[in-house]
Amino acid sequence: MKQKPDILMIVLDTQRADRLAAYGFGREISPNLDALAAESVQFHRAIAPAQWTVPSHASLFTGCYPWAHGMSQMDSVLAPHLPTLAARLKAIGYHTVGFSNNPLVGVIPNGLERDFNVFHNYGGLLTMRPQSASHGSNHFSVRHSFGYLQPLLRRIQGYVARAPEPVRFLFSPPFFALWQRILRLRGAAKGDSARSLDDAAQLLIQRPGQVAERPIFGFINLMGVHTPYAPPQWAINRFVPQALCAQASGPALWRFNVILHQLLGPLSEPLTAEVAALCNGLYNAEVAAQDQLLGAFLQRLHRAGALDRLLLIVLADHGEQLGEQNLLGHGFAAYESLLHVPLLIRPPGAPLHHQPGVSDFVSTRRLFHTILTVAGAASPAEERLSLLQTEPAASEQGIVLAEARPPHTAIELIEARHPGLLAKARLDRVHHAIYQQEHKLIIMGEEQLLYAIPHDRHETTDLHKVKPMLVKSLLQSFHRELHSPVSSYVRTNVGASDLTLQQRLKSLGYG
Repeated sequence: MKQKPDILMIVLDTQRADRLAAYGFGREISPNLDALAAESVQFHRAIAPAQWTVPSHASLFTGCYPWAHGMSQMDSVLAPHLPTLAARLKAIGYHTVGFSNNPLVGVIPNGLERDFNVFHNYGGLLTMRPQSASHGSNHFSVRHSFGYLQPLLRRIQGYVARAPEPVRFLFSPPFFALWQRILRLRGAAKGDSARSLDDAAQLLIQRPGQVAERPIFGFINLMGVHTPYAPPQWAINRFVPQALCAQASGPALWRFNVILHQLLGPLSEPLTAEVAALCNGLYNAEVAAQDQLLGAFLQRLHRAGALDRLLLIVLADHGEQLGEQNLLGHGFAAYESLLHVPLLIRPPGAPLHHQPGVSDFVSTRRLFHTILTVAGAASPAEERLSLLQTEPAASEQGIVLAEARPPHTAIELIEARHPGLLAKARLDRVHHAIYQQEHKLIIMGEEQLLYAIPHDRHETTDLHKVKPMLVKSLLQSFHRELHSPVSSYVRTNVGASDLTLQQRLKSLGYG
């Protein structure tokens, strides 16, 4: 009997495709990912099913579009009857392990961590401990330090949250150094990428206990390029414009992140050239820093011989707006900077060389079907949706869909700050996107925008009045798919009332 391969899916949270040289970026910013692309099947037009974490991950884990799995809000819960990727793989003997740096995947009890044998959450002192479906097999528990300080720091954090004008107090220079030390104990808001990669490497290389005889499915979520920005100094020096470096370190960077958090969503006025340059420079610095960590991780697997017995998948769950279309963050809209994501698949065995790549539009939800096919657990219908077949576009009739449904928390926050701004920007509604051949139609209620993609990848020229028959055809295809029979789903409140968790989510821009 042929040995099933190990499978590893790495999600680079918030990673734009256009910031990698393999996808056309003009600077040397991600040499390790670009080298991986050269020996992988590269999907040039991979489309995320949604513009933010929860629905996009739910699609990866179920193979469903967002309107089918129903995971559209912070308080959504994955329907118990929907089979997950982890459950399907576990049923055929895989040891399933998650390593997540995002509290929306693994901390909030929304079902995304369901069916993994072990699920590790990273986030330092004040984050929940790893969730494990089988505590006896949890060989790679996350190391937590200073546990005895948790009750004290929870009290401090609760007091600060209720204090009048806490931002002015916390970010004034006299208190900055003290707060910075507390944060070092607490752990980064974006988790601990280095530690999660180290733990994943140990599992894949050492294969302790019963795992030695079983294939492994690993899932890793890395938050390196997500806000708040805190790249290492070497990356700041290299990628932030020299004139702005002083604003990208120490207390100045902290204050900039506070301002950035308040701007997430539609902008009441365009970013100044200086702020835009600082945003882009910091984002690029985070991409470079995370790429370095990934390079060391892949080299470690290669030296141990673990890389070539592995189906390796690297992708993003969504991108990020950095001022384009007058938007910041990823809570709203269905533009390319949010939906066009990198996707690389490196098969087990000898690396590929000089592959032409796949130029068709494909949905990353089909990684569910691809992984099941490689593992030998797919049905014939699922095999037809594998991304590693000869003609990947044909199985979806050349049509790819996406949904941008804003989180209610983001809507409430922006409405409180800028009443009417969402309606003015046409962001007070669900956006859908349909891709077919060279075109993309964005549907916003009764309004539509049509773009020629990839020739107009910045989406500056709306063609919907020029090509009305094409718009009509795409609308018909969209409604046919949207109203096709799908699995029912449930939405229930996850009860995420923990103060610490709420504050960490807020620090990431989720409320």
